[in-house]
Amino acid sequence: MAAASQQPVRAPQALPLLPLKVHPRRPSTAVWAVGRFVFAYDAERREWEQRRRELHLDVIRALDSFLVPGQETTTRWLSAGDDKAVVVWEEDGGDWQLGPQLSHSKKITAAIFDRAGHVVFEHRFGDLYRRSAAQESA
Repeated sequence: MAAASQQPVRAPQALPLLPLKVHPRRPSTAVWAVGRFVFAYDAERREWEQRRRELHLDVIRALDSFLVPGQETTTRWLSAGDDKAVVVWEEDGGDWQLGPQLSHSKKITAAIFDRAGHVVFEHRFGDLYRRSAAQESA
């Protein structure tokens, strides 16, 4: 009887930390970023809403959504990252439209919408900024 070969035991690999959100209006749709690309997939309809959409020049570090008041089907999204940009876009019933971009002098590590729909973000040294989505520089 041959001796069983011994395989080295490997420690479990951690999943990479990447921005991931469930769509606030359609819970069957997941939106996420990998590298500089954004993806959106509706599991219920089994179709892509966004497949590998390139919105940034470098790694995306943050992704957030905001329900636009008074517009029952419109969701505002933001993505931000190492290219020193916050990209705002609007989605209405699966139609994704690019909106304004906010630029900054340092890499952005976190970004969210506040309750009023303003973009709040910080750079890698911890300074915090709040801007209207319509402003084009920070």
